[in-house]
Amino acid sequence: MNSPNDRTFQTCFEILGFDVLIDENAKPWLLEVNHAPSFQTDSELDLKVKKAVIMDTFKVLGLNRASRKKNMERIQRETKLR
Repeated sequence: MNSPNDRTFQTCFEILGFDVLIDENAKPWLLEVNHAPSFQTDSELDLKVKKAVIMDTFKVLGLNRASRKKNMERIQRETKLR
């Protein structure tokens, strides 16, 4: 992954899904790591957790409406130059 300060929009990332079991002593046990976790939601809690993961990912990547607009303008400029 490129630096978080890279605003060229050539950054790659992957969201991983961690399945963790917490035992009676509150000790976490890693069961598996999914390279393509499902973002389908089956409950309100599921929606809340997965939405937070996606929103936090956007924040880490520095993606927001202003950056999207700036990127679209850059693409349009580059297209006109071709």
